Amino acid sequence: MKDWIMVLKAADAAAQWHVHQRRKGAAKEPYINHLLEVATLVAEATEGTDPNLVIAALLHDAIEDCEVPHKLIAETFGADVADLVAEVTDDKTLEKAERKKRQVTTAHEKTDRAKLLKLADKTSNLRALVSSPAPDWSVHRRIEYIDWARKVAHGLRGVSPLLEKQFDVAALAAEQSLVPMLSPHHERHIPEIGGDQE
Repeated sequence: MKDWIMVLKAADAAAQWHVHQRRKGAAKEPYINHLLEVATLVAEATEGTDPNLVIAALLHDAIEDCEVPHKLIAETFGADVADLVAEVTDDKTLEKAERKKRQVTTAHEKTDRAKLLKLADKTSNLRALVSSPAPDWSVHRRIEYIDWARKVAHGLRGVSPLLEKQFDVAALAAEQSLVPMLSPHHERHIPEIGGDQE
């Protein structure tokens, strides 16, 4: 029970640290929504057996986005949590293109728990592309993101069949959302000019 009290404390800390942060999507959802979704995916994938990983999921962007010191996370939630968060944190001193490239090239080197966390993060981001895409993201940019996420996920496989399936479903849904007239029921049917379009 004590572990799950710490999970709730981590959720509270995440909500406070990210209080002014919003998702990039049109709905501008509070950032905590993303953190809770990632934590839920991790909790389900581990069947609730790894509270520290759930805590790390709630805090996974704290260092990168809020500049929360590793030491503060370690003192509050333990070194295990702080090290997990650090393992999935990008080096912000690098250019964005280089950071993205490194996510692909280093994915397979992560610990199994960090792989789980990153896969849950990518799954949540792909779901957001469907439910609330960023208004300034072109179709091309969204396609590029889906392709990149798949490349990162390739190196994360082998830790959770459940989470891998959820990722694959999210990636496919994100792809299909780019061509809304081709619904799953009519994906081979191209509407005629002037005909009803779904």
